[in-house]
Amino acid sequence: MPTVDILFEGYLRGSDERHIGSTVSLVRDGDAVVVIDPGLVPNHAAILDPLEACDVQAEQVTDVVFSHHHPDHTLNAALFPAARFHDHWAIYQGDLWESRPAEGFAISPDITLIETPGHSPQAVTRSSCGCRRPP
Repeated sequence: MPTVDILFEGYLRGSDERHIGSTVSLVRDGDAVVVIDPGLVPNHAAILDPLEACDVQAEQVTDVVFSHHHPDHTLNAALFPAARFHDHWAIYQGDLWESRPAEGFAISPDITLIETPGHSPQAVTRSSCGCRRPP
């Protein structure tokens, strides 16, 4: 069964609502180590420190999923140099672009992508079980 850890809890702050942080999640299932939406956070440590608290190094992340392509969900993707990157229509790794629909794509036996258009027409969600915060 997959485990889900919240690495960073998103927010909208300030009277002018200019301070925005995206929720960043870690999902693990077997060999799959997946980060969801590594976007706007105050600094890299806001993602990397909780990741390390979960006994995971950035280089061990196998996959990154973008729920959609707004910068507040994608800005820190480069923190994970070994990962495959998933969006609504392809997988990217290095210079490889592998087209495929997100709907039903299995990252692992228990982590599947689901197309969920709404906020943007290209939105993607992942399905898995279990959620917890790192120590």
